[in-house]
Amino acid sequence: MQTTTIVAPSSRIALERVAEMFGPDAVVYETRTTRHGVEVVAGGIERRPTPSALHRVPEMAPSPVSAPAPQPKGKDPMVRFIAQSRAVGIDPEFLTGEMAAAGADLADAWSRFLIRVEREVKIAPPPHTDLAHVCVVGDSGSAKTTTLAQLAAMARAARPGERITLLSGDRRPGAREQLRVIAAILKIPVADPARGESLAEAARRLSRKERLFIDMPSDPRLAACEVEELRSILERAGTLSVLCTMPLSGQLARHRQIAEMFSQGFDAYVLTHAGETLPPGAVLTMLLSSGVPLAGIGRSADFGSGYDAARATGLCRMVAAALSTGATATLQ
Repeated sequence: MQTTTIVAPSSRIALERVAEMFGPDAVVYETRTTRHGVEVVAGGIERRPTPSALHRVPEMAPSPVSAPAPQPKGKDPMVRFIAQSRAVGIDPEFLTGEMAAAGADLADAWSRFLIRVEREVKIAPPPHTDLAHVCVVGDSGSAKTTTLAQLAAMARAARPGERITLLSGDRRPGAREQLRVIAAILKIPVADPARGESLAEAARRLSRKERLFIDMPSDPRLAACEVEELRSILERAGTLSVLCTMPLSGQLARHRQIAEMFSQGFDAYVLTHAGETLPPGAVLTMLLSSGVPLAGIGRSADFGSGYDAARATGLCRMVAAALSTGATATLQ
């Protein structure tokens, strides 16, 4: 078996060259993006012309060969596949391995990608099943407080006798009032830091008798500092589970950039606004490339049933639904 390295402007061109060189039995060992383009390392048995073909002498002048008729726009399966992946938010370069393994069967490429999602997306256990304190960080408008309330409600339902308190750390106008309204609905007490007391000091005072669900500031830099102090102070009073909300309601690049400001300050993502219109493929790409676990999916603002524990199969269904509806409609 012969191996070779092919560099091309795009993964499609590179794979076409691999197919021309090795045929349908080609094996792709590695793909990567370089400053020169897409680099593919592939192997197989190189196609060579037969000896009879090399020595055959034509008996007559070859007739002019007409150029193949161009396919109608949108009929090329590879073009449709690339357009479909972009329509659901997945960079086609991210599917190079699946495309090479599936060959001409592009439906099989999607199946292979969904299997990859189920195998490689990390899933974090639900934080309400242990005795950890919980805090939620995230951008303004990312359902941060709603997610915290859902987790507190789930903890209360799982252990009715457990002492739970909502701790307000978000100093924005109206944020504490919102938390008080939610606390009244859930019948869970809410606490604020005392005058001159930091959030970490308040957490240390309350954590001796209560399990805390902490509503964090929306400013990512401030929240990152607060999380670091909370981890240090709560080290002896139990573990601290830090979740970061990632809304699926557009502007994913902005929300991801803000999430990255927390650096390693959070333990897992929670996808919120899951009923909105952003194709989930971009989120799958983010989860696969970042390696950050997924803890849950917030589908609605309902405190009792709006939060689902994360399952990779649920993410696959979201992509499949986008492929069968939005992407198909885009390509008509």
